[in-house]
Amino acid sequence: MKSRPDFYSSYWGIDFILNKRLSKKWMLNGSITLQNQKRHYGDKGYTNPTNLWALDGETYGTVMNCRWMFKVGRLYQLPYDFNVAFNFRAREGWPLLEYFDIVDPTLPNPLSRDATLLIKPFGSERIKMFTDLSFRLEKLLRIGDSGRLYLMVDAYNVLNSKIINSRYDRQHGDYNVVSGLFSPDANDFRASQILSPRMITFGVRFIF
Repeated sequence: MKSRPDFYSSYWGIDFILNKRLSKKWMLNGSITLQNQKRHYGDKGYTNPTNLWALDGETYGTVMNCRWMFKVGRLYQLPYDFNVAFNFRAREGWPLLEYFDIVDPTLPNPLSRDATLLIKPFGSERIKMFTDLSFRLEKLLRIGDSGRLYLMVDAYNVLNSKIINSRYDRQHGDYNVVSGLFSPDANDFRASQILSPRMITFGVRFIF
């Protein structure tokens, strides 16, 4: 067992961060992230060249991979000890694979009787952009000289967006070279996670 020669992954990223502290009754913080990660096989860094054309020099990582992210949050102090705040997030969707499997039951190795064939370069398709907006309204009640009671209302997914967070890959199915039959995959491109619908919570915070 040894490390693969020529194989390596490359990553670059840059963050822009804005932070405005609370003054004159408002505050704001936000950030923008630009990044990318790729894998490189070189001349000797692979054991099977079948899908090399779709992987070499392409995006690396199937989940938690987005080339850009953006978020911003703001709080404003209203009259009569009311505070209002929001938080907005957006990011590029995760990449998807598209492929099918070829199965040959007559092959001599029982542990290797199938092969996966990619149809297009990895990272060339992604699920739709993710966005989310949350909101908070709170009221301050002063108790004595130093006590403070906050009554809070939080709303998540304010726009009630039905955004798909993740999907199964485009795994079209299996082709059996002996029978000549193609068996479609039941989870082909099926949504596996969706953003939770709008939710409202109530809370109390006490400081003394």
